[in-house]
Amino acid sequence: MMTIGTLGAVMSPYMIEVTRSVLDVEMRTAGILVSAQLLTSALITFAVARLANGPHRIRLAGVGLLMVIIGFAGAAFISAPPVFLTALFIGAAGLGIIGAAGGAAFAAFRDLNRASGVFGVTNRIICAGILSMIPIFSGGPAIVFGSFSALALCGLAVLFLLPRAPLATARGLEGQQQSALQDKPSHGDIRMPGRLKLAGAGIVILSAFLGIMTDAFYAVILRVAQDQVNMTMAQTGMLLSGLTLGGFLGSFILLLGRRLGRPISLTMFMVSAACMILLATVTNSIPVFAASVLIFGVLGNPILCLFMATAGAVDETGRWSGQVMASYMVGASFAPFIGSSVYDAAGPLGVGLVAVGVCAVITPLAAYCALVSIRAERAFEMREASSAGYFAQGSLSPS
Repeated sequence: MMTIGTLGAVMSPYMIEVTRSVLDVEMRTAGILVSAQLLTSALITFAVARLANGPHRIRLAGVGLLMVIIGFAGAAFISAPPVFLTALFIGAAGLGIIGAAGGAAFAAFRDLNRASGVFGVTNRIICAGILSMIPIFSGGPAIVFGSFSALALCGLAVLFLLPRAPLATARGLEGQQQSALQDKPSHGDIRMPGRLKLAGAGIVILSAFLGIMTDAFYAVILRVAQDQVNMTMAQTGMLLSGLTLGGFLGSFILLLGRRLGRPISLTMFMVSAACMILLATVTNSIPVFAASVLIFGVLGNPILCLFMATAGAVDETGRWSGQVMASYMVGASFAPFIGSSVYDAAGPLGVGLVAVGVCAVITPLAAYCALVSIRAERAFEMREASSAGYFAQGSLSPS
């Protein structure tokens, strides 16, 4: 579900080109329209995030999937400007609803590091498959927007697998024990409710700045490659393909579990990613530029996945995890404009320095949020163990 919800950002370059072609407008106008769609998706995610936390999650996801199918199918086959634009924004709203439902469901899993790693791997596999098909089929409206509808149809087929409630409260205790555990409060009520709320809100806000930091660099990679290191179009195409592969490999890091710890991993990945952006914007060597961009691609996906894991650990109902992706999308929707503006004003080095500055501000804050989330998980595990022990003792007591 989250892969479908995030597909708009991945497909935005092709969406811009198709929108420009269908509406016969300038590239800048097409970019503004696509950015408005991404922003619409993000705002819709925020608007329905609370509803996605409750028992209506699957129904809500189904509505979003139907909106994506209908909206993008209309955009794929109807070129009349009013219908085309209306269909696009209907589809964008559907993506926002799916993002909220998928993000809230993410928090239900017990091992969030592994869950985020699985999400990263499957996300990259699906995105790489779609992106590889578009050039083969000429990248027209039918293939670009039809891929959204086709993936949403697949989502409908597996909709029943979406978790309805935190797995900690939905897995297998009977009678009084089941009832008592279902009535237990969420992580936010275990300890430090103020800190947990602060960490949850904080990681959501920081996700917007993460979107700006990473996607602003993505937006100018082609310009840096051509202007600074004189890469050919063929070399640039291979580099962008490597970026997708890098994200796929990076997601496997999270499948190792908690060996490094979430705060340490997050700090290492973010600092390394900022350094790679800075190196890519100062070097004139093609091998060094390519290596720094590929390493950045490896690190980018795990960072976002760790943000999701942090939000999910703070509140198992999905209160915050459903909003992390929306916040990231808000930052990402402004990132092309910010990246291009900084590039025009200060050149490639300016983009690198902005990335380092943003990283210096948000990394310690994100690490603190991750530390709070780890403490919340441990407190919850201790309480769950004590509850199990209490019920086991009660079952052995004489009646």
